[in-house]
Amino acid sequence: AEKTTEELVVRSAAGAEDVVFDYIIYGLRIGFEELSIVQEKQQEAYIPSMAEHRQLYGRRPELRRYNALERFKGKRQAVGKGEAVDLSRAQALRDAVVEFNPAVHELSDLHQRPVPAPAPRLSTAEGEDEPAAREPTSRESIDSGRRLAAGTPFGTATLPVDDDGNVYASSFGPSSQDLASLVAVSEAVEPGDVLVIDRDLPGMMRRGSEAADAGVIGVVAASPGGLVLGAEPPPGEGFKKPLGEPEEDLAAKDEAAIPLPARVPVAFAGVVLCKVDADYGSVWPGDLLVTSPTPGHAMGGLAPLPGTVLGKALEPLEQGTGTIRVLVMLR
Repeated sequence: AEKTTEELVVRSAAGAEDVVFDYIIYGLRIGFEELSIVQEKQQEAYIPSMAEHRQLYGRRPELRRYNALERFKGKRQAVGKGEAVDLSRAQALRDAVVEFNPAVHELSDLHQRPVPAPAPRLSTAEGEDEPAAREPTSRESIDSGRRLAAGTPFGTATLPVDDDGNVYASSFGPSSQDLASLVAVSEAVEPGDVLVIDRDLPGMMRRGSEAADAGVIGVVAASPGGLVLGAEPPPGEGFKKPLGEPEEDLAAKDEAAIPLPARVPVAFAGVVLCKVDADYGSVWPGDLLVTSPTPGHAMGGLAPLPGTVLGKALEPLEQGTGTIRVLVMLR
């Protein structure tokens, strides 16, 4: 009866009451009016493999009646439509999309980016062509790493990357033994320093300087190679170690303190080198460690309270200060 942008009034025919009816409103969603519905293909999107389901039905045929197709057939029979269901168009679509077959398709196809065009080639003095220099894409960087590992079981497949740069893999095997996170510090720190929450500057961390501080968060990592959480730091932040330099040399090196303000990689799990002061008591492998009054150092804790434990010593230190390997396990 009436229609405005704010109200739709519907009246029933004379004498009719409690009438049920359906209606559709057509409109354009603001900002999406010209969104391209049909787009160019960016990656493969196979039909999921049905191999495991077929194997299951082979072992347990009674379970087939629970799938969507068999339930659909049952509903048709319930309303008197007993003829066979025509699945020819569905099969044609299946043939066009293709069902994923692990024996034929690479897993990387599921999230594969379009292959970049070959680099333009430049002429050299010798008359040979060389590819023009250009920055590698993230996919090419990953592929180059794969090529370096050619000939090994881990170098036989390309890592799948989506358009946002996310990498997909069934496993991740870093050579490092630590799990670190980038955190902001309120004072200059060095690798091996034990950090605690800076209660005077919310969101910042500083070196521990009290015995058994419950604000302990972890140990500054010299060169975390496992998994580093947090956004990539700007140039100049964090610690960088020359490629190939053994981590054992850390104790003998005089690492320069980083400029402030900055963020540093802090290991809050795994095995790292940690500064320890054994003047409060000798430290032996297996001893639980807490923060010490010596800034940035840990010490042994005979009966530490919950929330004060930094980790467990993996190496001994009988007296004085030094750097030992510690299993960081906050608790």
